[in-house]
Amino acid sequence: MTDKEFLSAFEDCTLPPERWTHAAHVRAAVLYASRNRWEESVRLMRSRIQAYNAATDTPEELERGYHETLTLAFMRLIYAAHLQDGTFTSAAAFMDRHPELLDKKALLRYYSRERILTWDAKQRFVPPDLHPLPNLIGETMPEHLTLEQLHEGLPHIQQSPSDEGTLEAIVIRPKTNERSQLAHCELSLEGGVHGDNWALGCWKSLPDGSPHPDVQVAIANTRAIDLIAGDPGRWALAGDNLYVDFDLSAENLPAGQQLAIGDVVLEITEIPHNGCKKFSDRFGSDAVKFVNSAIGKQLHLRGIYARVVKSGVVRVGDAIRKLSAT
Repeated sequence: MTDKEFLSAFEDCTLPPERWTHAAHVRAAVLYASRNRWEESVRLMRSRIQAYNAATDTPEELERGYHETLTLAFMRLIYAAHLQDGTFTSAAAFMDRHPELLDKKALLRYYSRERILTWDAKQRFVPPDLHPLPNLIGETMPEHLTLEQLHEGLPHIQQSPSDEGTLEAIVIRPKTNERSQLAHCELSLEGGVHGDNWALGCWKSLPDGSPHPDVQVAIANTRAIDLIAGDPGRWALAGDNLYVDFDLSAENLPAGQQLAIGDVVLEITEIPHNGCKKFSDRFGSDAVKFVNSAIGKQLHLRGIYARVVKSGVVRVGDAIRKLSAT
């Protein structure tokens, strides 16, 4: 079966179920990646799998049916390899060059089983907890959401857990405009987020010129940044350090409130976190209006700052909980 015949059978839902193997998934992803930009490749792969599953009565179980994280993570590996290789004569030729993608367990280099084999990961993309997925040099800027569209996403953000949440991503900024995504990171009273440029190029300093401890750690709500950024692969552009599924509102986390994450204890500070020109350039002027609006300020949609009060290590997947006042 040629690539054209295969893709036609898949899209027409006439491909026999016994032929819809992992290799067939990779083949379809390769063909979409070779013909489309990243966002369109993902949209096509997602919609076609869901349509095929519906046509073949595939049950939606934890390890069967459509899985958002598996699909997007494999798509990112395939798209990154395609960008590196350039053109190829056929999907088979591409797969011959990348046999590692034919291994169903390939994602276990990036995800623990405990993280990826969950209903949460099945229903929405969750970042890896072992090793970061590759960045896409050819990744294009998605269309910015309008202010009205952003406000439509508020209910989901407002449902963020308020007592115990999850650390979903860790990002450091080694230099200005550089980002590195980590599976774990050390935080300390003296160094802040280790590897981040807070200690060297902090925008706010004390009278003696040393970096201000009240802006050691920048924290963002993943539901908010996912709405604004449009793709988890673009979360890091926001420039925050810890991306959490947790209610960051002023009511839930007033200044002085302490949080436990992994071995670390943080204390929320009074320094406001506002949308700036870089944020506008990356996510649109309406995104700045959204985070700086009255409701945006109340919910801390642009994020919050914290200082380290107990040093330690945090890991993607760590629980976050509020500490009671002593």
